[in-house]
Amino acid sequence: MTYNFFIVGGDLRILHLAKMLKKEGNNVRMLGFENISIQEYQDTNIEPVKSIEELQKDEIIITSIPLSIDGENIYAPYSSKKIPLKY
Repeated sequence: MTYNFFIVGGDLRILHLAKMLKKEGNNVRMLGFENISIQEYQDTNIEPVKSIEELQKDEIIITSIPLSIDGENIYAPYSSKKIPLKY
C-alpha cells in the first residue's frame, strides 16, 4: 500500500526518514528544506513544496522534533522562510 506523506520542517533526522519512506514506495513531499545543500537531499527525488497551503487532506503529516522553538513557527533550520504554526 502506498501512502502520501507531507513532511514539514525538521533536521537531518527527518530527511533520513523521508528517504526511507520514499524507498518503500510512498509519495513524499517536503516543505522547509530549500536551503539544504547536501547531495543526499538532491538525490532523493522527493517533491519539494513551496507553502503549507499545498497540504492535501489525504496526506499523513510529519513535523519536526521539536515542533517549534519560539512557539510561533515550525522548527525548520533548512528553510529560507519561517513556517507559521497557524495558517
